[in-house]
Amino acid sequence: MNISMILKNDSFVHTANLNSNPLYDILIDLQETKEILIDLGDKTYRDDRLYMTQFFAGVELYKILFEKEYQKEAGITVEEVKMLNKVIEQNSSIENNEYDKIVNDILQDQVNEPYALLCCYLTNTLPFHANTPNTLLNVRRELLLLTNDLQEFITACPLCFPNLYFHSNLVNTLRSLSAPFPKFKFEIIRHLTAINDIFHPLYKENRNGGINDILKVLKAEGELSCSLEGNAESARKRLTFEFKNKLDIYEELVCEPHTKLEGTGNPGDTEYKYDRIYFHGGKESIADGKTLIAHIGEHL
Repeated sequence: MNISMILKNDSFVHTANLNSNPLYDILIDLQETKEILIDLGDKTYRDDRLYMTQFFAGVELYKILFEKEYQKEAGITVEEVKMLNKVIEQNSSIENNEYDKIVNDILQDQVNEPYALLCCYLTNTLPFHANTPNTLLNVRRELLLLTNDLQEFITACPLCFPNLYFHSNLVNTLRSLSAPFPKFKFEIIRHLTAINDIFHPLYKENRNGGINDILKVLKAEGELSCSLEGNAESARKRLTFEFKNKLDIYEELVCEPHTKLEGTGNPGDTEYKYDRIYFHGGKESIADGKTLIAHIGEHL
């Protein structure tokens, strides 16, 4: 799923920098975020009213970008000007009324299209607002909730969960869920986020250590149920999956760790579910050591 990112005008006003973060650090993050968007084929847009925002007290953005006397007066370095110019100038223009509608929809939490806001200063983690690679990742996960198509969902997952590698059969396993996928997708995304953000870094640090301890951390910090299978022999029979390694050869792996999708997470839905996400901690010879997601669906 490609994103259309719009530079948010009021996030470039100097008073938005409530934490007085260094401009250089902010621009480094912002430039890196924009480069990620460009590399992935996402579109970025600019409302030209942005140039009139007061980037420094009493000094409009266009003066900082194009007039050296104001750059010197504001104390902004040549390198910072170059970064700022790159962030602002390399965008397509968007009409004022379209910009206003998109920003209003996002602020009212009425997002139905893959739009989000690229910000200069961002003091809070807000839905569909980004100014760093990490907040961009959060945006992608929020936008993932918009899709109900299984293939589109799985295709978008590697961008949303970069520490995970997804088995080629997942579209089919998702069809085995005990509730329709649109009802389950919020909980699935929550679990994948925890596996990506919590489990994978811990397992990578301690690949040869005790996985039970790592699963305990995943359970506590991710606020979800997870475990190994109780019977190792049974697990080998039921939970062996094939993944292709870097030599283009399939390897069989027992994907015993699993999180338990015990409910859809939807308000009012109290029916207990028995669905699972089965995974493997990963091998360096397969998908560069990413955690391998083998199955999302019915209990196996």
